[in-house]
Amino acid sequence: MAISQNLSLTPGAEMRLIRNGVIKKDGDIIMAHIWKRSRGSYGIRISVMRSGKLYQHAFTFTPETGSTEEEIQKQLNEFVSELEASIKSGASIPAPCKSALLRNQFMKLEDFIHDEYYSYIERSMSPNTVRNYVAICESTIIPSFGNIALGAITHQHLQAFIDYFAYDVIRKDGSGKKGLDAATAKRYATTFRSIMTHACRCGYIDNNPFANRVTVYPKKQRKERDIYTVEEAQQYIEALENEPLMNRLLLSMGLCTGMRRAEIIALRWSDINFDELYVDVNKSAVKLKGEKQTTKTPKSQRSNRKVWFTAEYKDLLSDWKSEQAKLGQVSDEGYIFTNSNGTMLSIYTVGRLCGKFEARHNLRHITLHGLRHTFASLLVSNGVDLETVKDLLGHESIRTTSIYLHAYDGKKREAANVIGELYAGKI
Repeated sequence: MAISQNLSLTPGAEMRLIRNGVIKKDGDIIMAHIWKRSRGSYGIRISVMRSGKLYQHAFTFTPETGSTEEEIQKQLNEFVSELEASIKSGASIPAPCKSALLRNQFMKLEDFIHDEYYSYIERSMSPNTVRNYVAICESTIIPSFGNIALGAITHQHLQAFIDYFAYDVIRKDGSGKKGLDAATAKRYATTFRSIMTHACRCGYIDNNPFANRVTVYPKKQRKERDIYTVEEAQQYIEALENEPLMNRLLLSMGLCTGMRRAEIIALRWSDINFDELYVDVNKSAVKLKGEKQTTKTPKSQRSNRKVWFTAEYKDLLSDWKSEQAKLGQVSDEGYIFTNSNGTMLSIYTVGRLCGKFEARHNLRHITLHGLRHTFASLLVSNGVDLETVKDLLGHESIRTTSIYLHAYDGKKREAANVIGELYAGKI
């Protein structure tokens, strides 16, 4: 079929052509639209009849650098002719295609994820993050869009993906309710965005269809972080005095240093500076299903940090180091927290220890991460600036730090008193 660069038909107009017999049989192609983009590339939309249904294919053509207008038109015509022949043949990837970009645009999303994307995230992300991204791809993205060519994916696919999981999917908790929580829907969308960003970065598509678009996400309900009050934190520390020495040190470290559970488990004695009273945080423990627990670099560059402790905490560390040697629990790798045979403590053990400890002493149960939240909130409520707290927690930005912060009721009462004194003429 001849190329018409002036023909611009809406889907409705195309359907009228079908009804009126202009497009009659499977494999008929009509060039719906060719347009020049601002950076010199061309957008192309092709419609084709297959099994009585009209399908649309979107492509991008980028002329060779330095080409004249006449050369560009020749290249464009060859490109479109190649497209038509390939689509008519029913090939998922045009066999005679001379353009690498065209071959890539015909590549199915599933193939790109398996052949390119997984190897990329394995190089650039932590093992746990890779595991989560792969699970999202295999359970949601590939079943939904795996057979679609990279060049045919649009922003509408992303929005439909978000809307389905935010409002329509039936939950698996047996409640019969529709829609996952906003954070989960956004996490799924973030993975989908990451895939298309990488495809564009690597040149598989000319433009990222998800970039610079207004994506509508479900409203995220803000949840208060579960933390201890000042009194509860004091009771927690006091109750630890009667615990075995290693447990006492282990269960107090999150509350006293703000370190993450995996960072605490991965600590070696060589990470402790007894002279200047700080911990050098430079790794974290990781345990993947079916694999042996090991250590990895921290969550981010900012997670490589120093965390200071008090002279009293130094004494606790020294006491445990001596007792560990007497018990014969010294690790060949020099780990601080070990099993009876000297191996690194399981990343899951500390959570069980914490829960049992809280139950024994009738303390309100909060997670180990809740102790980290408490550490941050106590610092801010006592006047420590956000930038310092951010560095102690190992965050990349102040925005991340802010979600850990809480105004205790005492501070709220103080704020009310300030207003009261203002109106009373005392200020």
